[in-house]
Amino acid sequence: MPDAFLGERICVYVVPTGRPPTLAELRELMKSRGVAGYKLPDRLELVDTFPLTGLGKIDKKVLAARIAATASNPLKPAQRENR
Repeated sequence: MPDAFLGERICVYVVPTGRPPTLAELRELMKSRGVAGYKLPDRLELVDTFPLTGLGKIDKKVLAARIAATASNPLKPAQRENR
């Protein structure tokens, strides 16, 4: 998603099959699996389905456009969560 300071920040989209995870739970799981802190998502979006291209692949452009439309108030560096 767009960010005034970094250019982009990481947003993860999840199609939950049961109780949806929280962002904190997802970040903790990823950290426990060795994902570097700078690669952890800053935002979690829950969706019913992923938009698909004509070839049946996830349409990342549609997801990027959705998040750009809703990310009207990006966090300033001092507001970011400690990593």
